[in-house]
Amino acid sequence: LSWAPAAADAEPEAVDLETIANLAITQATPLAEVRSCTLSLTVDRPAPFLGDFGAVLEAVRNVTENAIKHGPDRNKVQIRCGPGRTITIDDSGPGLMTGASLWRPK
Repeated sequence: LSWAPAAADAEPEAVDLETIANLAITQATPLAEVRSCTLSLTVDRPAPFLGDFGAVLEAVRNVTENAIKHGPDRNKVQIRCGPGRTITIDDSGPGLMTGASLWRPK
């Protein structure tokens, strides 16, 4: 998330990935219920770090909601925290088409 813009006056604060994941799941649950999706969380020794809590939450929630919106109905979305300073969001959707790119050079 080094590319995510931080608020100009934001001081680094402790970021707990388990808290981030739980908040993202709570915020995405209404959308998941509409699409009959399952949200789950696995925690494996996440390490706290200093950063922009709001920006990390926004990114995790956005990816989680995209998995719900763009995956099939009854999609299974799993968030994994850890080990260390990692967070992974997987789903049972078809994924990207071969050769597809999320980022295009400017």
